[in-house]
Amino acid sequence: MPAQHASGRGLFDQDQSFWGGFVVKHPSVTLFHAGDTGYCNHFKEIGDKFTIDIAMLPMGSYEPKWLLERVHMGPKSAVEAHKDLKAKQSFGMHCDTFRLSSVSYLQAHNELRTILAGDSKAREQFRVLEVGESTN
Repeated sequence: MPAQHASGRGLFDQDQSFWGGFVVKHPSVTLFHAGDTGYCNHFKEIGDKFTIDIAMLPMGSYEPKWLLERVHMGPKSAVEAHKDLKAKQSFGMHCDTFRLSSVSYLQAHNELRTILAGDSKAREQFRVLEVGESTN
């Protein structure tokens, strides 16, 4: 599936490789893993093409916005992606493992909590699992 991210390891190989997500279809569930991506219209396109039961959406390393907004999503963009996908359940990921930007530890979780407080439907459908937690 499409993703929006920059690539490159050296001075002369910028944007020569691709980033992507994937959809796994099973008779009882369809899973979407966004990979590492910024927010853009590809989420609506995927949501129009597939019925997404579970989405895994990145929400880390998103500040400073002027530098990272195109390649990483924050909690607000992740919730928008969830809505664009029309996912039944979404999980935030790709945050609080390594500090790669000016986003502090648990900042994404705290921002997500504030966003979801004002959106009861999204609050039921979007969450971040704690380390070691399962959905059982």
